[in-house]
Order: sequence, then C-alpha cells, then structure tokens
Amino acid sequence: MTLPVSDAVTVRNHRITHPETISAHTTDETIIAFLSDTDEVDIRYDLPESIAAPAAAGTAVGSEKIYLNGVLYAEREITLSESVERYDLRWCMDWVMQIFLL
Repeated sequence: MTLPVSDAVTVRNHRITHPETISAHTTDETIIAFLSDTDEVDIRYDLPESIAAPAAAGTAVGSEKIYLNGVLYAEREITLSESVERYDLRWCMDWVMQIFLL
C-alpha cells in the first residue's frame, strides 16, 4: 500500500527525486481463522491521510484491524517500507556542500 507524503526527497545514485507517495506494509504475521459460510470478515485500516517528511523506514503509521462477526479478531501494525528526507532549505544547503566538498 502507499500513502501520500509531503515535502519529501530521496537520493539514490546521486539522483534526486521528490516522491508523492511512500510505501507501507503490515507485519508478516500470519492470521489463521477457521470460517464457515455464515461468518463475516471485515478489514479496517486506520491510517493518516498523509505522512510528513522526514519519515524513517519501520516507523509505525497505522493499523489494520480484522473483525470476525463484528468482534475484533486480530490487529496488525502498518509500518513504512522506506525512508524519505524532508526537502527544505537546510537539506538543499547540505546537498550543495556535499557536491562541492567531494
């Protein structure tokens, strides 16, 4: 899943990009339930509308809740899959300094 991100910048192989979204995922925990034809499963996500940079990979940003017949059955944390830096004047000055000092 992806979430909107604001004021973000990433640098890979000396290429600067300004991502509009950031990847997020749930834990790899397997949830097992024996269901009948009458059981109702409802999955609800509790996520912010957007993420503000800077954001580090592994940061918890929300949760996934699984309800079985209206009762909370399981809950998993949603974390960021990648990191982004905040794109501001300080970041720009640091980037320029790195270019001239390397």
